[in-house]
Amino acid sequence: ARVAVATYDYEAAAQLDSLAGNWSVVTPRGGSNLTILATGVVGGSVAGCQVTGSVSPRAGGKNVFTVNLVFGPAFPLGVCDITGPAAGVAIVMLSSATRRQLMVAVQDPARTAGVGFFGDAPR
Repeated sequence: ARVAVATYDYEAAAQLDSLAGNWSVVTPRGGSNLTILATGVVGGSVAGCQVTGSVSPRAGGKNVFTVNLVFGPAFPLGVCDITGPAAGVAIVMLSSATRRQLMVAVQDPARTAGVGFFGDAPR
């Protein structure tokens, strides 16, 4: 079956409202939920690890967000791939007429550990 083309415009300015909502997160360790407020405040969990932080439009006017997260502590029976602060980038695209997809990649300050994950939410 053919996969529909995702809609993403790198040249458009990043808009926080495109990230706002409740995201079902998928990682190799399992799923979880992340909430991003219209102000850019992030909260929730990624694969059994509590996550807080913020997102903001990246300088330069392109459709990329700066992400600053703090991972931990882990929930009971959970694992944090990174503990403490991590920074990186995110993009959001329209994966269908009714769905959005979030892609996040962050690394710790020493650049020795990184985490990437995907999120899915209604449009």
